Amino acid sequence: MYIDIMKNDKIKIIDSSGDRKYFTILPNFILNHSTGNEQALYAQMKRFAGENGKCFATQISLGKKLGWGRTKVSKIINKLVRREWIELVGTKIFKTSPVNVYRVVNLWRTNTDFYNKKRCAEKEHLSKKVKRDVPKTVIRDVPKTVIEEERIIKEELEEREKTPSQEMKSFLKDNSFFNEIVAEFSKKNKMESSEVILQAQRFRSYWSELNASGKKQKWQLEKTFELKRRFGTWMRRAESFGDFKGKVAVKKY
Repeated sequence: MYIDIMKNDKIKIIDSSGDRKYFTILPNFILNHSTGNEQALYAQMKRFAGENGKCFATQISLGKKLGWGRTKVSKIINKLVRREWIELVGTKIFKTSPVNVYRVVNLWRTNTDFYNKKRCAEKEHLSKKVKRDVPKTVIRDVPKTVIEEERIIKEELEEREKTPSQEMKSFLKDNSFFNEIVAEFSKKNKMESSEVILQAQRFRSYWSELNASGKKQKWQLEKTFELKRRFGTWMRRAESFGDFKGKVAVKKY
């Protein structure tokens, strides 16, 4: 450590002891307003960013650290960007391909202001005369807390990896998940979504047929059933049977 006395008599202290190495500090605002997955990825990106605040790590590198797939990493990064906790500042060539560079936004002012306001609100509440019934301030605060907890729980459930069985059940019953699968397949194979929707509806109708006892659907009688693999096979066969208006190169899903 050394002290540099500048021309305007201000003292600049530079710490070169190395005591600040090998740890990462996170604001409580992050820990109290995010899901576990958001916290984990934010901590890793902040660790990679270091003192300069920029993270050059690839999604594959982040995924290896967290035991996640690239799709999940990309999904959580987008959430952090929407929350304005990180921001995309450009790209950098890594080996032969470009890598997105993210800046970790300085949230210390936000963190301090939030808890200072909270402390002031608590003091103001305690200073008021306590009535036997629940104070109006508490009535206003409780719904916000409940809504925040419900949001976090909902996002945690969405981020958990579905089992093959859960995926198929969602595909049959949840139209939003059905549309998500269609959109993903269309984008990956550069196909018209109308063609994919038509085949997906036929696929869903075929595999949802009940057996003789009426207790199980056709897909449940299979030993294994991975939705995306099965749908990929369905699309390749549909192409070979000439079900598409034009020649479509369907890749393996």
